[in-house]
Amino acid sequence: MKKWIAGAAVGAGLLAFTYCELSHFMLLSDFRGKYELPKNDPDPKRLKEIRSKELDTCGDGEWFEAMAERCETIMNRNGKAIYAYVIRQEKPSNKWAIVCHGYTSRPHQMSSMARRYYSYGFNIIAPCARAHDKSEHKICTMGWLERLDILDWIHHVVKNDPSAQIIMHGISMGAATVMNVTGEAECPDNVKCMIEDCGFSTCWAQFNNVIKEAVHFKAPWALAAPRKWYKLRAGWDIMDNNPINQVAKSKVPTLFLHGSADTFVPFSMRDELYEAASCEKEKCTIEGADHANSVNLNPEKYHAACKEFIAKYIPLEN
Repeated sequence: MKKWIAGAAVGAGLLAFTYCELSHFMLLSDFRGKYELPKNDPDPKRLKEIRSKELDTCGDGEWFEAMAERCETIMNRNGKAIYAYVIRQEKPSNKWAIVCHGYTSRPHQMSSMARRYYSYGFNIIAPCARAHDKSEHKICTMGWLERLDILDWIHHVVKNDPSAQIIMHGISMGAATVMNVTGEAECPDNVKCMIEDCGFSTCWAQFNNVIKEAVHFKAPWALAAPRKWYKLRAGWDIMDNNPINQVAKSKVPTLFLHGSADTFVPFSMRDELYEAASCEKEKCTIEGADHANSVNLNPEKYHAACKEFIAKYIPLEN
């Protein structure tokens, strides 16, 4: 009897610990200010030099810092300020690229992508996801409520230029964000195409995969209580965040990119999303790439696939 009681107490303790840890994970904390610029980023004097003469030869991070000197802000539909680093072409252009970063990242980590799109003649919008970088939101929703912020940026662009041609490119959580955008009826025809890189099929499946990777067995029951806790605290349900349902409603041409060695967001999710998508679509596999590393492992194939896809919908300058 004593052993049974002791075992039950240990089990209850482990369950409580799991609950607390998962609840903390599900709330996703607040990442603002926790991911500072790398120490080798340029100081203000160096940035001034870059702006005056070295833009063509500096690294992507320095280029982004020099070009996106400060955040711009608009008010979203809930009356809260949302932030993005905006880089405009020297000559007016109606082409816009919205580049969305991943979980615990920040817009600066999209610097190489931003620079590439700028070279194609696009203005750049690099938004701060909720609870990241300059955001005023305290809770991240893994691309679900963030989709509304991206839609507000899109409406802002179109309001100022009804002829705007817009593409979206997201990595990981950013990929889930842009997929969620395309499933909304209010997504305007100005959004000409979208590239998703290693996005998950559903938030529920992704969190379950994270648990499986951590403890080496499937434990979907472990999300039940945190799901309710998160809904109570954050006002949204994990089950709502369902990119696979969103792409099933999408009319935005989409390129589905994924690394074949990705286990964090399983490579199999790419094909699930691709099969579900109702839009014009293509897929690209970067062999041997793990999570969010495709562009680094094989930049030639990655950029060639993106450029070829985009050119079908928006003319590129080079």
